[in-house]
Amino acid sequence: MAEKREVANILILQEEGAKGISIDQLLKTEAMTLLSQFVYRRQWLAGMKKNKLLFTFLTEICKRLSVYKAVRPKGKKTFDEFSSAIAHQFLQA
Repeated sequence: MAEKREVANILILQEEGAKGISIDQLLKTEAMTLLSQFVYRRQWLAGMKKNKLLFTFLTEICKRLSVYKAVRPKGKKTFDEFSSAIAHQFLQA
């Protein structure tokens, strides 16, 4: 059996456009929408009539955790800056 672990936040990493690096906390509705896009074989849920279960599950996640979106420019080498920004915001104790 897997060991239980605490989760403090959810961080979604993305590459978009040509703007700089940004890390923003999402509103609960934005977080639910974005998290639902990451569900594997999401289309099967409708066929199995499990959409309500997914909604309930995502609602509970978003109630308990903060969800952040970290964006870096697409096509630019920004890994060091990006990882430093994430470490600075989330890994400082």
